[in-house]
Amino acid sequence: MTQSATLQVNSDRRFQECFWKLERLAWVGLGLFILAAVIGLTGKGGYFAQARVGAGNVEISYPRIARWQAPERLTIDLEASGPTRVILSQGFLSAFSVDSVTPQPLRVIAMPEGQQFEFALAPESGSKSIRFDVSPSQVSLLTDASIRVGEAPPIPFSFLVLP
Repeated sequence: MTQSATLQVNSDRRFQECFWKLERLAWVGLGLFILAAVIGLTGKGGYFAQARVGAGNVEISYPRIARWQAPERLTIDLEASGPTRVILSQGFLSAFSVDSVTPQPLRVIAMPEGQQFEFALAPESGSKSIRFDVSPSQVSLLTDASIRVGEAPPIPFSFLVLP
């Protein structure tokens, strides 16, 4: 009795080649997703997750891409001394809740355009920092917001909160 050296298995070559192409596309998609996470496009770390904007003697570092309910930090670096007020716009406060503020504000006032924080910064001149620890309270698509420091015009910025 002689047996063939090959197995007689039914196969659909066209289906198999289509499946291989789909598998390669899935690997490329997974690789692109990992690359997006590494560079910060999914929030929390990476080059694109944080952003800086500035005007005059004020520079703001904020979460450009945040994750829902993950703690974030908004920092305002400024050249000021004495009483200083910061107004966070309603656009920012609709997506973020303020957990803590450093240094402690003298008072916080609710206003139609947002919340006003009043600070008594040290009288010596030099660079100062105000840090807001915030948490995204809701998922939001590209949202416009602004921060006003003192009498200067508002500094606009945009952010995204991912699930």
